[in-house]
Amino acid sequence: MEKALTGLIAWVDARLPITRAWDTHMGSYYAPKNFNLWYFFGVFSLLVLVNQLLTGIWLTMSCLRSHQIVCGFVNGCCLKVIGRRR
Repeated sequence: MEKALTGLIAWVDARLPITRAWDTHMGSYYAPKNFNLWYFFGVFSLLVLVNQLLTGIWLTMSCLRSHQIVCGFVNGCCLKVIGRRR
């Protein structure tokens, strides 16, 4: 099984060099010695910021224009959470 998997990876690499691209662009970089809690906090904070920006843009593009539609939607959601349906 391992030989077949290695052969499959070699076959794919001959046609599309994924592992070479991974090693060149992502895998062979020098890791800094100052990895600590603040480094990971910064990475995750950046991830959250990008997520908020993308979802904010998406929500802005798909917003409901009418006040009555929005209020009806929110009231319907509240009633569903409470357990009463119209």
